[in-house]
Amino acid sequence: MIDTTLVNQPLLSRADWHAAAERLVWPPLRAGGVWPGPRSVGTPFMMRFEGLMRPLWIAGPMIASGQGGELAAWYRQAFADGLNPQHPARWDRPTGSMHQALVESASLAFNLVLARRELWDPLPVELQDGLERWLRECVATFDRSINNWNLFVILIELALQQLGRPHNEANVTGLLAEVEKMYHGDGWYADGYYRQFDYYVPWAMQRSEEHTSELQ
Repeated sequence: MIDTTLVNQPLLSRADWHAAAERLVWPPLRAGGVWPGPRSVGTPFMMRFEGLMRPLWIAGPMIASGQGGELAAWYRQAFADGLNPQHPARWDRPTGSMHQALVESASLAFNLVLARRELWDPLPVELQDGLERWLRECVATFDRSINNWNLFVILIELALQQLGRPHNEANVTGLLAEVEKMYHGDGWYADGYYRQFDYYVPWAMQRSEEHTSELQ
């Protein structure tokens, strides 16, 4: 459950923001990824996986700042459990077309780079290899260059590059070119090849473009 004491609480300092972030992230993680409200996909695995990866957009910067040691250890264990086929919290292999795990794994990829010293470097090689395989399996489900999903593939490919792993440069170049076809001027992107501008576009399009620049 979300901590309702955060409502109307002034955020006046970096410490205030850090404390608020911890209170937003920890409860659902400790509850096994249980968040209030609807999920993107209703399968039991994806509900858990989304609840694991979306908080990483907050947790990753906290960990990279050196203020999330407990969070870093928690996530490293979650990676090990997820890649263990015998573990109850194992990650189901993404298959088929445009699997939702691709979207959620962009957070994993980006934050493995952002908080590399805490989330990637301490892992044994076999676990690093397992994360690489997972990311590649997610990308393999991508088969339609139609909207913001392009940028999730780009983030994963560039993260693999930054981690010293093989990546598909042609995929990055080609999908970035497709994203530019969605540009409408004055900093605005549509979510696809049509004039759809909604609440999701500033995050998935503009912000992902900034993340892409950080990884290159």
